[in-house]
Amino acid sequence: MSDDTLLLGPAPRPQTSEALTTALRTAVAAILPRAVSGIDRATIAARLEGSTIAELVIDLTGVSVPTLSDDLRGISLIETQVRSTEPAVISLVTVSAAPLTVAGARVNLQGQVRDLPAAWVETTQGQAGLQFPEPDDAAHPVSGEGQASVDKGELQRAALTIGQTFAQEMGVTLDDLKLDFQAVSPTELKFFADARVKKGFIGASAVVHGNAALDSAMNVTLSNLQVGSKNPVINALLGAVKGRIDRYNGRTISVNDQLPAGVRLTSAEFEITDTVTIKGRIG
Repeated sequence: MSDDTLLLGPAPRPQTSEALTTALRTAVAAILPRAVSGIDRATIAARLEGSTIAELVIDLTGVSVPTLSDDLRGISLIETQVRSTEPAVISLVTVSAAPLTVAGARVNLQGQVRDLPAAWVETTQGQAGLQFPEPDDAAHPVSGEGQASVDKGELQRAALTIGQTFAQEMGVTLDDLKLDFQAVSPTELKFFADARVKKGFIGASAVVHGNAALDSAMNVTLSNLQVGSKNPVINALLGAVKGRIDRYNGRTISVNDQLPAGVRLTSAEFEITDTVTIKGRIG
C-alpha cells in the first residue's frame, strides 16, 4: 500500500502533545519551498488524546508566500510504502493569520474545521507519518466555518503580480492591471479588470468583466462575461482566453459537485468596501 504522507520522524508515532507539535513543525517546514518565508514565526500546536488529535492550532501570522511559481504549485506530500495504518481524526483544526502575506497582499484569515479524517501510518522504512484521506462520508460531513479578508488595493497589486506570471506563459507582458469588485448583494458581485498588455512593441488595454451570483443551493452562475481589446493584434492574442471564457458565459456551476462527498458548502457570502471579505460555512 502506498499513499501521500506527512512524515513525522522515526516510528513509533509521537505519543505526547509536545512531541507531536515538534514533529509537525519540522515536517511542515520540510515540505515548503524556500520561497515561502517566515514559517519560523508561524505557530503550530497540537493536543493529543490517545490516537485522536483533539486540537490542531495553526497561526500563519508573519508567513509570506510569493507569487505562484512552479515550486509552489508543486508542493505535495511524499508518496510512501505503508506497513501499517491506524484510523484517526482531528477533532478541531483552527487556522488563523493576522496577516498572511500572499503576493504582497496582507490576508487576514480565521477558520475552524471539525472532525477531519486522518490516519497514523508506519512506513516500510520505519518512519511514522500522518495521512489525510479525502472526506467521503456524505452522511457525516466535515463541518466548519471561516473567512478571509484583504484590502482591495492590495488585492489589485497581488493580482498584477500573479497575472504577470501567467502573462509570461502566454508570451505577452502585463504592465498594469486595474481590478475592481462591486457587491450587488451578499451573494452576487460584478467584477472588472483593465489590463495593459504588450506584445513586442505593441501595447494596448484589454478588458475583462462579468457577473457572478451564488444561489441558496450553492450554485454559481456566471454571466455577462466579456474579454477583448480594441487593438486587433492584442485582441487576436486573447483569442484562446476568450474561447475559454465564452464556455462559461451563462453557465451554472455547482460548487458542491466539485467537492469531496464529505465536504459540503452550506453558505457563503462576501462583503466589499475598501476591504474584500469572503465568508463561508461547510457542514
